[in-house]
Amino acid sequence: QAEATRRELGVGEPCHFTGPFLRRLTAEQIWDSIVTLVHPTPDLPRARRVETATEERIAYRRKLSDALDTLTSQELFDGAMKASRAYETISARALVLRTEHAAAIKAKNKPLIEKFSNEIRALEFTARSSVNDHLVVPAVARLYTRVTGKEAPPPILTDTGADGSSMMMNAKKAGQQRPYIPVPGYELDDAAQREEAARESEREAIYREEARRFGIPDGDLESYLAARRGRAREWVRAADLESPAPRGHYLREFGQSDRVLIENANAEATMPQALVLMNSPLVRQILSPYTQLKLGLDAAATPEAQAAAAYLTILSRRPTAREMAVWLKAKESGLDHIEDLIFALINSRQFLFVK
Repeated sequence: QAEATRRELGVGEPCHFTGPFLRRLTAEQIWDSIVTLVHPTPDLPRARRVETATEERIAYRRKLSDALDTLTSQELFDGAMKASRAYETISARALVLRTEHAAAIKAKNKPLIEKFSNEIRALEFTARSSVNDHLVVPAVARLYTRVTGKEAPPPILTDTGADGSSMMMNAKKAGQQRPYIPVPGYELDDAAQREEAARESEREAIYREEARRFGIPDGDLESYLAARRGRAREWVRAADLESPAPRGHYLREFGQSDRVLIENANAEATMPQALVLMNSPLVRQILSPYTQLKLGLDAAATPEAQAAAAYLTILSRRPTAREMAVWLKAKESGLDHIEDLIFALINSRQFLFVK
């Protein structure tokens, strides 16, 4: 618990271990610190265990490999040609939509931007689904027959991803679902799905308790729950994410190991890290409705209380008299939004370094 020492030791000078040497947080520590600004309850039951997702992908790829082996070369070629022609047809329509989308962005027409974005996403989904429709489903149907000796049942619609993950039924994703045929011996044990459902029920109870604690009006409850569900998928502790994280993820920007070499993590400050903190959507994301930071700010009745809430949430302490004086002076010079203070605190060494 000793304070970090900032003094560099000279060559040959004895170290008396008066405290830890000043160092930046690791990538995982920075990410977890950011997660606590977003989540009122950062240690939620894991939405999807990494192991479960990995097991699903392995099972799906084994199933897909065995299924494609049941098709002849001619059947594979014919299916690929059908998928290719579907891509060509969709590509022409998508090009028109992207042109219209660009014009809507230039005109700052939000309804049209949203309309064209949805249509483009729907087309892209249809294009990706053509491979599934013309190759995967026929192959899996034949694999089912080979395994069971029976005719394959009609496909069911699921929100199964291209990698076989997320196999739960979801009627809300109508139009974004793929046909899926379960094959005996190739599906995960139902116990994994029951475990996921139990965790989902536990998370829902936590969200509702949060809403009660924060005084969320009944009319806003569904909006709050939807926001919490979405963030539970995107903002989870580093230990609950696959490692390494995808390229471009905040973890990678802050030096997480790419696991190409042993001990390959990097805690040195870099220009990309500074640009992420200054120019990325990070501040906007942690100030979105119903984040821990935003809820604290909304509950503050005065500008002084807002500043105190920002310090408590980001640095786990109240501002000193000098810091409040600096903030009030900054407000007089034009930095009069609480977002300006939050931007400064997140970019401070107190947030990013071990004190």
